Amino acid sequence: YEGEVNLSGGGLTNQYGHTLIGVGFAKGVWNQTGGSYVNVSAAVDPSFPRVCGMIGAFGGEGALTMSGGVFTFASALYVGGGVESDLVKGSAVPSYKAKGLPTERTDAVGSLTFSGGAMTLKDKLAIGSNGKGTLARIGSSGTLTVKTLQTLCQSESTLAFTADANGVGPVKATSAALADGTKVVVDLSAYTGRRSRIKLIDTADLTA
Repeated sequence: YEGEVNLSGGGLTNQYGHTLIGVGFAKGVWNQTGGSYVNVSAAVDPSFPRVCGMIGAFGGEGALTMSGGVFTFASALYVGGGVESDLVKGSAVPSYKAKGLPTERTDAVGSLTFSGGAMTLKDKLAIGSNGKGTLARIGSSGTLTVKTLQTLCQSESTLAFTADANGVGPVKATSAALADGTKVVVDLSAYTGRRSRIKLIDTADLTA
């Protein structure tokens, strides 16, 4: 199965559902050049399952690319893997595995590529949870802000930064925890400035 979303204008709001891009047997792509997407957490209503987002999980392949617009996410967002308990809350929802989703698989591939716009993640951004996950920050435009940045390295976690002529914008995080084995790739070949130091992760609370 393959699916693609292209958002260039207008607005979408997801209030009581997961945001799943390339999960299970699927390949999913999300391209955003404008408009707005808002995920609203369902935590206020205990009768609903936990809401989260996954980009590539349980054997699937997912990619989110953003170059413009607004993306606001109130719940946890996983890039490259996930676990079934992230999708359900207690016994409120039948097992996804029982419905045929291969939740035991750990070979997912997920990527989040940001080069512009305003992305605000109000919960954690987890890279490489039971899968291969990549967060790529390209250029100096836009703002990427997260509450908690995590690299889990349960399979593979990569943070990639590619500068434009003005440098590369940081990932702004309230806190960040980078597991042993995290790959950090930096490309400054297009940079024409004179700064000797460029901040890649802007946080006051870093564990590495």
